[in-house]
Amino acid sequence: IIFGMNEQTVDETKNYNTMVILNDLGELVSDYKKTHLFNAYKWKESMNTLKGDCLFTPIKTPAGVIGLGICYDLRFPELARYEALSGAQVMLYPAAWVKGEGKFMQWETLLRARAIENEMYVLGCCHYSKEHYMGRSTGFAPDGTRLYLGEEKEEHPLYLTILRTVTILLYLALFEILIPPLGYGAELLACTILLFPI
Repeated sequence: IIFGMNEQTVDETKNYNTMVILNDLGELVSDYKKTHLFNAYKWKESMNTLKGDCLFTPIKTPAGVIGLGICYDLRFPELARYEALSGAQVMLYPAAWVKGEGKFMQWETLLRARAIENEMYVLGCCHYSKEHYMGRSTGFAPDGTRLYLGEEKEEHPLYLTILRTVTILLYLALFEILIPPLGYGAELLACTILLFPI
């Protein structure tokens, strides 16, 4: 199970934007603290979020070797490249991609680019809110072929064959949730990803 949370820090005014991976026994396998904070346009994520200090090391799962990035990390190709060179076969990007002109085009283009340039599956799970976040989760195969496209508020399970004997079940829960002011960390609510062997 992969899920996100706002992790407490020594600074009571700030959290880490953290993804956690549990195995089938509910044991902590790994975690990742977002390393690239969204300080652009009118947003300043660093006001209430601390930056993680290391990249995620891909882990073996029943669905293959999984890599992780969070939201704005997608704009930094070196993160995906590092994880691809470390063995990642599937890259997951939970996100709260801000709505706006051209934003879906950027989301789609960056996910597809990460898939093609690293020859791996890249799946983006995007939170939706009426005011700020666009939803529209999507994913791409290593050749850039689109695997699925969700709509703004859509919930849909996606069965994607990645290896001969393995499937990934993505339950993309894209529903409106009350988010803290300015919605920082909303990508943590974007999706829960369940990994099952066949």
